[in-house]
Amino acid sequence: MSKKVLAWLGMAALLWPHFASADLRVSTETYLGVEISGDHRALQRVYTHPDGTDANPRYSPLPLSGVLFSERRDLPCFLQTLPQRPNTERNNLARRTFTTCGGSSNNSAKTVKSAPGTFITGIRVCQRGGSGKRRALLKGIRLHTAAMVGTSLRESSRKEQKRPNCGNNWRVVSACPTTVPNLVVSDLILYVDDRFNHTAVVGIRVVCRQLIP
Repeated sequence: MSKKVLAWLGMAALLWPHFASADLRVSTETYLGVEISGDHRALQRVYTHPDGTDANPRYSPLPLSGVLFSERRDLPCFLQTLPQRPNTERNNLARRTFTTCGGSSNNSAKTVKSAPGTFITGIRVCQRGGSGKRRALLKGIRLHTAAMVGTSLRESSRKEQKRPNCGNNWRVVSACPTTVPNLVVSDLILYVDDRFNHTAVVGIRVVCRQLIP
């Protein structure tokens, strides 16, 4: 086999995940994730949405590729979803943002993203731990991902970002149901606690859609 052919095969292997994800579409029907990761006894619930208000989970037409989260004075008051943008969908989709920081969050913003060619199938929250009302504060996010192999999703790597005071307080995974094939995360339901100066995120439940090869 010639060097040119080998070089082309190597390049095709690198680019294949991007081609594969660009050819996929998602269903209009949504499915709530199994379990809530974090505190489900929060005082209110909100869907992520550009203006921070409640919204139907069907608002988001694309799979998520990651999450950006930040805090102010120890309170996780900012979270932004990062959608994948394949050419086959609306590529001008706005990011979903939840913020109650009352201004700019501090410089502690963290971003956790799935690897190219993979999709998020579940999210796990790390909480502050300890005692008192601050124990449930979100201090880390772990993504469970899968890659499309043929026409089916296969479990892949896990990605995470956490703060030092996360410790090892990882909660149960909020995962897409397995009763429907090829579900991936397309939006989030945030559980929040408003007993602080800034309403703080304490739990997450995923909202999923089906990939259509």
